[in-house]
Amino acid sequence: MADMENLGLDFGFRVMDFGPTFQKLNVDDVIKSYRGAKRRLFVFDYEGTLPPLGSLPSPSVPSFLTLEILAELCNSADNTVFIVSSHKCDVMERWFSEVKTVGLAAEHGFFFQWDRSSSWQRLYDAVDLTWMEAATKIFQYYTDRTDGSFIEVKDSAMVWHYRDADPDFGLMQAKELHDH
Repeated sequence: MADMENLGLDFGFRVMDFGPTFQKLNVDDVIKSYRGAKRRLFVFDYEGTLPPLGSLPSPSVPSFLTLEILAELCNSADNTVFIVSSHKCDVMERWFSEVKTVGLAAEHGFFFQWDRSSSWQRLYDAVDLTWMEAATKIFQYYTDRTDGSFIEVKDSAMVWHYRDADPDFGLMQAKELHDH
């Protein structure tokens, strides 16, 4: 149990298992390294890290404080700041429109934008998305069978959400869908 650590993620705590050589970062060392670095890269995961993870994918709008802190980090020319999210490009642009120099990676990095003045780029152009039609039918079958579940369709992916379903039944359906 000495290698276990309680970390505050999301609405509660999760027990994380670390190797025997794991050491927590020393705050003084981090500050010293930050001040001594010529260039710094910050990559923040959005869902469940910057805001708490809600039951639906849409309501996790960044707080004023989050936007203020991001803007402050972006004010230094030595910092490059990126937010990685599962959300679509238009949602990311709307949420972070006031932070002009933050980089955005939408749909888990499939689309990215260096700042608000640049256009969205695809990580990979030659993508065959014809699979989505067949996947929609399969996802709909499980959605019809699972109260509280829903399908989120994105430009590069589909997600079957079941966190508002009965926890045991939703997990059982997710496992069955995974094996489908």
